[in-house]
Amino acid sequence: MNAKTEFLTIGIPIVPDQLATQAGHFKRCFDFTYLGSRILDTKGALRQGRQLAWMAARRLRHVFHGNASNQVKSRLFVATVESVLFYSAEALVLTPSLSKDMDATHRSLLRYSLGIRWPNVISSSDLYLRANLPPATKRLTVMRLRLLGHTIRTLTREKTPLVLALTVQPTEPLRPGRPRMQVHDQLRNDLALLGVKWNDAPTLANNKKLW
Repeated sequence: MNAKTEFLTIGIPIVPDQLATQAGHFKRCFDFTYLGSRILDTKGALRQGRQLAWMAARRLRHVFHGNASNQVKSRLFVATVESVLFYSAEALVLTPSLSKDMDATHRSLLRYSLGIRWPNVISSSDLYLRANLPPATKRLTVMRLRLLGHTIRTLTREKTPLVLALTVQPTEPLRPGRPRMQVHDQLRNDLALLGVKWNDAPTLANNKKLW
């Protein structure tokens, strides 16, 4: 039994608990961790990211609630708080409700980081304008498309698991209870916002300047 290497399947109804190959026997797993997040537990990964981001923000409360300019606070927010919140989020499938939760968390953290507290009230549009930052969902869309472009260009050289996961549409049905929205659906929606069809993505992605 190979103790380090395990295998995971999606969309295959009947799978043995062990896989025998020339390299040995491999144990089956049902989830895995990528960049610190459980890939098949999107809500859990987002919850963990939210907790860690708030921890990072509170450690810098003396700076965020001090006399530093909004520009300094915003740059510090991006480097130390937003980066934690977005860590590995481009690899997660966000439903519309999860996207709203992400935007709400991002705004709360941003208000905290700019020192905006009750009874001071500011609209979301004014908040982003003051911080000179886009909403979380727009930022994540850019991150996902960058990841897609990278994987498409990699596909011509090697077929890694990440490349296959993002570029190959599965044909097998998912296990009962799995969410209907998959990573390909989300990427198609991202491309549609730019007026790009899925079949045109490979041609565009191979031109890094255009992509």
